[in-house]
Amino acid sequence: MKEENEQLRQLLDMKSKLNATKLIASDVIMRTPATWKQELTIDAGSQQGVTSNMLVIAGGGLIGSVGKVEDNSTVVNLLTNAENTEKISVKIQHGSTSIYGIIIGYDKEKDLLKISQLNSSSDISQGDKVVTGGLGNFKTTDIPVGEVVSVTHSSDYLTREVMVKLHADPMNLKVVELVGNPS
Repeated sequence: MKEENEQLRQLLDMKSKLNATKLIASDVIMRTPATWKQELTIDAGSQQGVTSNMLVIAGGGLIGSVGKVEDNSTVVNLLTNAENTEKISVKIQHGSTSIYGIIIGYDKEKDLLKISQLNSSSDISQGDKVVTGGLGNFKTTDIPVGEVVSVTHSSDYLTREVMVKLHADPMNLKVVELVGNPS
């Protein structure tokens, strides 16, 4: 109960900061050990207004995106799923500069999110904050994603990969919130 209350408090706090037009709070109803880091199921679906272009937050930050929507339940794709190919856009804040990129995966060994396809060659430093960018399918901006741990260049030096420590811990979730801006 205590953990659930704390998670609900964090969601309420988050709600006041979001610029999303649609918010749906939901309970986690199923999570299997075999797919613990890939997905979870919540008790809201199309009947409750869930759509496929919504992001999922908990613990004060982004934890995933809406996967398969049923009438009264939804499977959530977690960011910690190494096979996540949702192409969620993010914005890296370096001083007054914003650099946009795409979440391209998750490094299970290091427990870090991988971001690439950056729109700028501007500097990125350890500790830079990363938030959702609002481009593509997922329109909600400025949800905390995490902070930069390292930046590596590809072997051809044409692309960079940014490793990010997640802001929210998606391991022991009881409640989540779905956020979206219907276009």
